[in-house]
Amino acid sequence: MPKDLPSPELLRKLLRYDPETGKLFWRERPVEMFLDAKKPKQICASWNARFAGQQALTHVQSSGYLQGSVGNKSFRAHRVAYAIYYGRWPVNQVDHIDHNRSNNTIKNLREVSNTQNAKNKRMSPRNTTGVTGVVFSKELGKYLSYICVAGKSKYLGCFETIEGAAEARKQANQKYGFHENHGRSKP
Repeated sequence: MPKDLPSPELLRKLLRYDPETGKLFWRERPVEMFLDAKKPKQICASWNARFAGQQALTHVQSSGYLQGSVGNKSFRAHRVAYAIYYGRWPVNQVDHIDHNRSNNTIKNLREVSNTQNAKNKRMSPRNTTGVTGVVFSKELGKYLSYICVAGKSKYLGCFETIEGAAEARKQANQKYGFHENHGRSKP
């Protein structure tokens, strides 16, 4: 674990995580946490009155992830939730299974490698066919199907119908272990 990450034990003292809703809340802090302040009792009372019980890490990034500060350092909420729930920081990426980056319920979070995470991406906003990995060739008047595995594009075939191209891609998804949500539209 990198030295600059707060321990899961400290996170549990500062925050409460509700795995059913995916929300984080500030806990009431004891005066001992403010002893380095000039007036620890007043600072403690003021902090608790303002933040204790309030939802934490609620800033929505342009990417859709929730984030906030803990100990003057910014963290993404899903990684903090994972650390609190499992008692350890994730080593790899934390995937939002349903592609909703603000849904931090524990059933929606899983630790995955970069490769696994790439196998559960939502459909590109540039997609014009409505099927991930399928493009329409104006020159051929047909649908072409592709899949990217281990950073390499694999041609799956040329098809008269979008349904045929989509079926080839669906079979390739299964063959190469893509998540069932891969290629779905944004939630």
